[in-house]
Amino acid sequence: MKDSEMKVFECEYYTVRAHKHSCFFCSHCTDIFYDYTNGPYLFICDIGRDIETAFKGQCNKFEDDTV
Repeated sequence: MKDSEMKVFECEYYTVRAHKHSCFFCSHCTDIFYDYTNGPYLFICDIGRDIETAFKGQCNKFEDDTV
């Protein structure tokens, strides 16, 4: 991915570079589960979207919660 498509997500436990339209930055993402050895592994979406597709920045229901 190009740098212009990436964004940094930071929380108390880890920092991740991800697609700017991924679940990390979507208002529909209610929970992110992570394993301290491998990082984030499960995303919960309040509208039941396919998280694997959305994680790649391809969800047509993405709503930016960082603006």
